Amino acid sequence: MKLNVSKLYSWSVVFEPMLFFVFIHQTILGFSGNISRFLQAIFLVVFVINELTKRNKTKLPSLMNERYRGFILYFIISIFGFVLSIISYYLFLEARIVEEYVDMINRFKIRMAFEYIVFIYYVLYFMYLPSVLFKTKNDLNYFFKIFFIAFNVSLIFGVIDYCLSYYDSGFISRHLHEHLAGEPIMVGNRFHGFGGEPRDGFVFLALGLALYYVQSLFQGRHQNTYYYLIIILCMLLTLSTSGYIGLIMFFGLFLLHSVKNNLKNLKYLLLIPFITFLYPIILQVPGSPRLVSHFNSLLTIVKMYREDIVPFSLAGQMSNIYPIFWIIDNIYKYNPFPLLFGGGFGSASHINNILGGWNNIGSNNPHANISRVISETGLIGLYVYIISFYKPMCNLAKKILSNHEYSRLILFLLLILSISLSHRSSGVFIFAGITYSYLNLLRNKKLI
Repeated sequence: MKLNVSKLYSWSVVFEPMLFFVFIHQTILGFSGNISRFLQAIFLVVFVINELTKRNKTKLPSLMNERYRGFILYFIISIFGFVLSIISYYLFLEARIVEEYVDMINRFKIRMAFEYIVFIYYVLYFMYLPSVLFKTKNDLNYFFKIFFIAFNVSLIFGVIDYCLSYYDSGFISRHLHEHLAGEPIMVGNRFHGFGGEPRDGFVFLALGLALYYVQSLFQGRHQNTYYYLIIILCMLLTLSTSGYIGLIMFFGLFLLHSVKNNLKNLKYLLLIPFITFLYPIILQVPGSPRLVSHFNSLLTIVKMYREDIVPFSLAGQMSNIYPIFWIIDNIYKYNPFPLLFGGGFGSASHINNILGGWNNIGSNNPHANISRVISETGLIGLYVYIISFYKPMCNLAKKILSNHEYSRLILFLLLILSISLSHRSSGVFIFAGITYSYLNLLRNKKLI
């Protein structure tokens, strides 16, 4: 019996956001041993063998298609930011700081290169491959079938676990490897299902919410309002701070989308952050004692914040905060480049190692993806990152869907994009890849 590669691929994607199924801790392999990772490895081997042995090769979409060009630019910005950060250190910072940073890069250069590989992998595996593999209505139907079986099972078990947690009888820990080691770590009275930690569960729920709308469009099915409400309630019950931050960003992005017809005037409002940060440099900070005082205070915070003395509410969150302080510290030293272009992929981890004194621990990436994007590619990179998801989907969906369907689809795109910015996840890549597959089938009239 010939193995159906599209079905194998579907399973590998379905398990990706279900972080409960991490059965090997990342300290053992250097990355987490999720069931999805092993399925992805098997799929890639099978796919390559199939392509090498069959006569009619699969026709691959061009990577220069509009939906991928933005990510190529984002990748280039990251490299540019890395080179510029090295140059700017010699121009703006003390020799000691330069030596520390260069030494850090030398020790973690393999991990830094790995971050570039991971980014390429996310784009190709979760965004590019669905358009290659899901060529028929049955292919996409199969994906939705198994995704929502897994999602609904997670929802049901998550609700039961949440209710039992009030009686100290919860049975789902953060990850499977904790159960296997006999030391399950429970999350308390918070919903998470099979999503992993509650913040990961929040992203998984948001992905289910967004894909439910795409499935309804794809299959022409009635949407159940109560189903939406149950998912949203479970999202709130995660009590995830990053989730709430994601919702705030969603309202901001949705506001910009809603008034996009007036963007000619609105774009000038986007100059405010640049003016706020660059104003002291333009006016030469030494000439303004008040501004000097403000920046001295910020620099003091950067120097004093260490894990052992931070407020309890911020304990464990400094990996998300140090990269922003690094940018502020550079502005204080008249160096605007990290704010604009960042320091390249992997630099957020290096910053945390330096400012947090974690030099011997290894990789310490922020959980908050927006901190990571800004510190690694700057505000320019953040803009390109958002536009890379938003613009191509808008252009394609607007040509194919009705105005009502188009508006709802973009709303869900902005939702999963915002939440994936608040907490790093492959969710937005998965949503984009599946949605592009649906739009391709609709455009090619293969849904009939």
